[in-house]
Amino acid sequence: MTIYDLYCDESGNSGGNYLDAQQPFYVLTGWLIQKDQRFKIDSMVRRYLKEYYPEKTELKGAEILKSNQGQKITNQLFREVGHLGCVPFYIIAEKKYCIAGKIVEAFLDSEHNDFVLPVFSWMNGVKKSIAEIIYNVCPQSIDKFENAHKNLSIERISDVQETIISELNDSGHYKIAQAISGSSGYMEDIFWEEAHSLTAMKNKALHSLNLPTFASFIQLSESFARSVGIRKVRFFHDETRQFEEAYPEAFNWYRKGG
Repeated sequence: MTIYDLYCDESGNSGGNYLDAQQPFYVLTGWLIQKDQRFKIDSMVRRYLKEYYPEKTELKGAEILKSNQGQKITNQLFREVGHLGCVPFYIIAEKKYCIAGKIVEAFLDSEHNDFVLPVFSWMNGVKKSIAEIIYNVCPQSIDKFENAHKNLSIERISDVQETIISELNDSGHYKIAQAISGSSGYMEDIFWEEAHSLTAMKNKALHSLNLPTFASFIQLSESFARSVGIRKVRFFHDETRQFEEAYPEAFNWYRKGG
């Protein structure tokens, strides 16, 4: 049985700070490589390092991609790696949009909203459309939701809900505003759900984008592997001290589930 290795790394890690102006995106990317090819790939990277960046000990995208020359060199390296059958994977998450998505999940959960039916839980396309509207017309709500998680309270959650309704009504999105008003009797429940995300795993692993993005990354690679008949993939990720326990736990969710 042929074994494949998926090497991945991240960029834009700001923990639970979703509104970091210096790092608005969180990116997780990697290459799927046939195990027998890894030494050939390693030699190729070392050759590029020696030829173009002899003063460096490793290739860092943040440094290389700043120049047009660096981008050309990277494209050339990627083409060579691709010709060896390696497959790139990536997930890009805009943090501000993710807050809008979290608002949808918090206030339009059928368990905590009298106006939302259970079937809405599976209507991901509709959820994305609502999140985009909130992203575009509810700047105060997004700021308040982010800041509320720094010191969670029922009062702060209620204030966020009221602000969302106000901003949606002001922008003409009356139906969405009305739907969110259906959560008014569940502020305590929503508060506890949000509080749970801060304590369910060590070091607030569920509060940052790292873990949910990693879970999506596993799903993406698993779907591809099944589509092309790959039966075994090993994951390699640089150590992230804050989430060193959470990543293996998340990986095991999928390994046991599969």
